[in-house]
Amino acid sequence: MRKLTVVAILLLILTAAVMLGQFAGSSDEYSRYNTGWNGTSSFFGQIPDSQCIWDADSLTGKTGTLLLVISPSHDFIGEGLSAYLRAGNTILLFDQAGNANAFLSTLGSSITVHDAEVRSPNMEYKDAGLFRADVLENLFGTNVTHLFFNYPGYVTGGETVIQTSSLSWVDLDGDNTADANEPLKVYSLAASDTIGNGRIVVVADPSLFVNSMLDRKHTQNMAVLEALLQEEPYIYLAGTDVENGSGITGLLSLLHRYPGAGVGLFGILFLCGGGIYLWRRNKL
Repeated sequence: MRKLTVVAILLLILTAAVMLGQFAGSSDEYSRYNTGWNGTSSFFGQIPDSQCIWDADSLTGKTGTLLLVISPSHDFIGEGLSAYLRAGNTILLFDQAGNANAFLSTLGSSITVHDAEVRSPNMEYKDAGLFRADVLENLFGTNVTHLFFNYPGYVTGGETVIQTSSLSWVDLDGDNTADANEPLKVYSLAASDTIGNGRIVVVADPSLFVNSMLDRKHTQNMAVLEALLQEEPYIYLAGTDVENGSGITGLLSLLHRYPGAGVGLFGILFLCGGGIYLWRRNKL
């Protein structure tokens, strides 16, 4: 009987290991598996799996839709997204590091992302890196006038959609003050470009989606986010930081991309454990 108990315990451990893969977390910045302040778990908790896209083939034939690309990583290529864009769709790309610049160049866009420490006097929390910027067009029917940004970069080219005040600067030495070699001027934080029949909007701050930014006191940010969710956007995950995950979350990513893999793995482990249990019982 003792051996049967051991087998039963092993079976439970194997099953629990698979379940752990379903609920594992991550500490990677922008990861949708990260429940900390710099993760995007809260935002992705509002996105159905059916709106998560890993390849552009899933978007073939669509027109008039919206696709988000949040924090492209260094290996982001956006394969197939050019055809989607030119077919009459919109891409909202959130990139601070400039990893999407090669993709933008391939599209023929004039927009370039600059990884720089933009600061503004329109700050909150006594930190010039946390500030309000001016919105120049109607965002999803919200009529917001300002958005709160969290240490953004800036963009050049395209048509400006969101910009800083005229007294903003790039903080070259990191002292949070405008020095003589850091001239005050307006910086574009988001710009748009027309590509074929579509439109791309590039925003130099992916952190608009991190958990710490989804705060009800940032009322205009939340109004835009809620209106954006009403658009039922697709989210492109391939080659982005939101799909990253350390440790066991690599398995979690695989299970999300291929749901049948999780079911199959669970079934195999359960059958193996059950088979061992029955074999041992018959031997006794």
